Amino acid sequence: MKKSKINLKNVAIIIACLTLTIMLVGVGCKKESNTKNTPTDNMQKVDLSGLVTDKDGNPLNHVLVTTGSLSVTTESDGKFSFKEAEIVNRRVVIKFEKSGYFTLTRSGYKENEMFIEAVLCQKGNSNISVQTTFTSSEAKTLEVSAGMKVKLAASSVMRADGSAFSGTVKADMLYLSPDNKDFAGMMPGGDLAAIRENNSEVMLVS
Repeated sequence: MKKSKINLKNVAIIIACLTLTIMLVGVGCKKESNTKNTPTDNMQKVDLSGLVTDKDGNPLNHVLVTTGSLSVTTESDGKFSFKEAEIVNRRVVIKFEKSGYFTLTRSGYKENEMFIEAVLCQKGNSNISVQTTFTSSEAKTLEVSAGMKVKLAASSVMRADGSAFSGTVKADMLYLSPDNKDFAGMMPGGDLAAIRENNSEVMLVS
């Protein structure tokens, strides 16, 4: 069976992640084939493997790779593999997590044999990312030198239940440009598949 790679169309996207400091938790990673995640009925057999690198092309180890009720961590070569995967609407769904990096979720239409490449971006201050803290009652502008700016009005940060948050906010923002050579591997979501109002499938393009 020929291996297939999940490819993406070029499309610009802005990711702005605001995490309340009071809700930050550490995740410990260890190699395992089964986790204590809630069991899912969506697991199906598939020969799934892949590679995780940083934006400079270096393999990343200790990346927690999760699909449904299964998790593994990458070794020094950045590789991972599964014999089963979570399938949602005929699509494989995988999440990549590593401390100090932006979490990435990828997906693609299920095939018997699949290969997925993921590029994780480090949090912090660079030409495409910014990390800062501010008081929720103040207006804040998040900006990167690559040319993206996000303005947050005062008292605009909300809790997950919709109530106003008051306190210190930690903000991590990442800008993905279609001109970035690693755009395809950095892009969340996979192959940009979408569904129209009439339930027909379509590919998102810029």
